[in-house]
Amino acid sequence: LPTGTNKIQTVTVNSGTLNLKSGTYYLGTVNLGGGTIQDDCAQSLANCTSNGITHGENIVAETSLSVSNSAKINLTAYTDNTNPGVLNGVLIYAPQSGALTFTGNSTSTYGGALYFPNADLTWGGNSQSTMSCTELIASTIQFSGTSNIDTSGCPNSIIPKVRVVLLTN
Repeated sequence: LPTGTNKIQTVTVNSGTLNLKSGTYYLGTVNLGGGTIQDDCAQSLANCTSNGITHGENIVAETSLSVSNSAKINLTAYTDNTNPGVLNGVLIYAPQSGALTFTGNSTSTYGGALYFPNADLTWGGNSQSTMSCTELIASTIQFSGTSNIDTSGCPNSIIPKVRVVLLTN
């Protein structure tokens, strides 16, 4: 997909590779059933970082978002430490309510915040992120299977880190 701000009604990836260029993507429906969605940053942040700016993506899934266990996602959020905007450090934002499941691929990398303020998120299967800054924000979050998240490399200036987590049974 091209660089810049893009509005696309539906994106479906079931096989092959979708390469994203730096920019903001407003998408209606996103279905990631297989294949790979990636950017240059996923290989090395050195590929896309200069002068306090990480040239990644901000993805807004306006209608619905679906991610299955065979989808491989290797993306990094656009981040500007010199002039932060509304989506600064947010890799994927989905405003819809209801259930949202990332059953994940063990080789996926999410560099930035996954922000689902109205959704009940299930992070399961072999969902993990090998990036040093992955943040999950949702109305509720349920972990299942082998789930790993690393926030050690997240700057405090991007999205506040959760300091207390309440686990209930």
